[in-house]
Amino acid sequence: MPLTSSIRLGPAGWSYPDWKGPVYPRRSASHFDDLRFLSQFVDFVEVNSTFYAALPPGTGIAWDLRLRSAPKFQFAVKAWQRLTHGTGGPATRNEIDTWSRLPLELRDAGRLLAVLAQYPGSFRDCPASRSAVLHLRDRLRFLEVPLAVEVRHAEFGSDIASEWFEREELCRVQVDLPPSAAHLSPVVEPTNPLRYVRLHGRNAEAWWKAHVGRDARYDYLYGRPEVSEWAERIRAHSNPGTLTLVVANNHFQGKAMALVAELAAALSGERVSVIESLCDRYPQLLEIALPPSGSLFR
Repeated sequence: MPLTSSIRLGPAGWSYPDWKGPVYPRRSASHFDDLRFLSQFVDFVEVNSTFYAALPPGTGIAWDLRLRSAPKFQFAVKAWQRLTHGTGGPATRNEIDTWSRLPLELRDAGRLLAVLAQYPGSFRDCPASRSAVLHLRDRLRFLEVPLAVEVRHAEFGSDIASEWFEREELCRVQVDLPPSAAHLSPVVEPTNPLRYVRLHGRNAEAWWKAHVGRDARYDYLYGRPEVSEWAERIRAHSNPGTLTLVVANNHFQGKAMALVAELAAALSGERVSVIESLCDRYPQLLEIALPPSGSLFR
């Protein structure tokens, strides 16, 4: 099946030091643009830096200018942690306005697909949690894009929770996580114009360690059976009236880009363009790679 605009694949973030070598040149010219380079191989990326802080004014405008050669390239933006984790207390209206500059700039440039609200694993299904989600939806409604809600606790997998998401017309993110009784399993989504999938990897050994770093937790290379499993699920839950965003968050050493390429090949049944250096790092990609030219989603 050829990929269509109803399914889009991309990584979570794109600025990682460990991507030099597997994804980006180890030594690049001063004019090398990592975002413009990546736009040749994916159609969107998820912006994770907005989870930690507001970005400087004009950042979205600058990204739009950098991507003049890729007019259809877009972004999903992760909501500020103050809005989902309560870090530092409730956000004020002025703080939200400051944080919202980037998504508004991207929206005005026609490059904003959705906002992702990622809640912590401790966020359980209860009246207070549901109220918090609805409050956030109302506070961000002015952005005029769908809100995708990532909850990880297994309690949100009940039929009652599914009915609530459908009744409130909320997009519940499908997540792939290390197996655990506490983790939400992939669920059949309610009818919604947006489907959002986040693949975090299944590195169970590192996931539960208290002081493990971010890189170790997301250091996971999906095997071919796991890729096929997700490709079938994505295909089954997508249709021409639904936009499906699939985000690879197993970012360490470019593994997210390897997963994007393998999913694209599995969904299309065709070979795809893969970054040459990525094939050097992960030789199994040679089985699905076109000669190094063209676009992954052509």
